[in-house]
Amino acid sequence: MFEHMLIESAAMETPKNTRDQLVLIAKKIGADALAVVLDEIGGGGRVYLPSRANFFAELFRPVRQETVLRLKREQKLNGPEIARLLGISERTVDSDLSAMFGQTLRS
Repeated sequence: MFEHMLIESAAMETPKNTRDQLVLIAKKIGADALAVVLDEIGGGGRVYLPSRANFFAELFRPVRQETVLRLKREQKLNGPEIARLLGISERTVDSDLSAMFGQTLRS
């Protein structure tokens, strides 16, 4: 499952935030078990846990951003074309490009 690959690819020494802590938990109990926990208690309650969709979307964001930038630069696609190809909104494409161009300029 794609969620397993995201968990395995997320490397860190020490957890800095809730996302990092959840990645470490997933590496110990497995992505499927964490997904069940997030389905049951994520997205509400006294202690914040992201929903399953939000957690895995957050892990996937860097991969998606790099894909959007690559399609823009290498394939010369515009925002609407990228959005259609990836099945995301044009607003998400714009946001990803802004984030990635900001990183490129700072590099």
